Amino acid sequence: VACAIAVAASADCLAVPGVAILTIATSAPLIGIGFFVAYIVRRRGRQIVVPLGMVVGLLPICSSISAVLLIPQSEALVVASIGLIPLAFAQFVPLRRREHVAWLAMADALFLSFMAVRGDSLVMGQEQALLFAVLLGTVLSLGANEVALRRRGQIDSQLLAVRALYRRMKEHETDLRRQDEFLFMQQETLVVQQAELLRLNEELETIARMDPLTGLGNRLRLNEDLAQLAEIGRASCRERV
Repeated sequence: VACAIAVAASADCLAVPGVAILTIATSAPLIGIGFFVAYIVRRRGRQIVVPLGMVVGLLPICSSISAVLLIPQSEALVVASIGLIPLAFAQFVPLRRREHVAWLAMADALFLSFMAVRGDSLVMGQEQALLFAVLLGTVLSLGANEVALRRRGQIDSQLLAVRALYRRMKEHETDLRRQDEFLFMQQETLVVQQAELLRLNEELETIARMDPLTGLGNRLRLNEDLAQLAEIGRASCRERV
């Protein structure tokens, strides 16, 4: 909106250089308000973005009224464009029905106030053309806003479906993560149990070869030792041969 007002002001300055200073003086505050509102919305104004959008939507109307007051030659063009301002606002910034009607009421109040101020200088044809432009802009704005709301409702329903699917995917991912953690814990338990079994087997082997009364090796240990000594003796004989 601020850029559009700047472009319109530049066109007015080129068309009528004599009023360039007045055009810049009246357009600069509107441009500044537009950029300031954008700054507020980006930083910390998301909670009040709808009222701020309604304020910004009134800036082109104020710019058009100031252009008519400063440049009488552009009055016909401004009257023709007045009907497009509410339509553009409904297309780019669709509001809920009650909020949009409130914005249209403020916009029509500005138009009617302008007509009341300019009533003496407006001829009958211009006054009728301005009223027709206001009426046409109001009707088109209501229709465009309704179409935009229905389109937004369809998009919102699709977004809800996508969010529900995403939520189910996250829940499934959480379940899989829990199952992985459970399997990992079971694996660690199995490793610990396997180590314990190995230790118990070693203890059983030691107990099986030891006499519980004397703590010395039993007959099984004796047989194993004799077999080992016999193997060593046979190896020594082979080496001597």
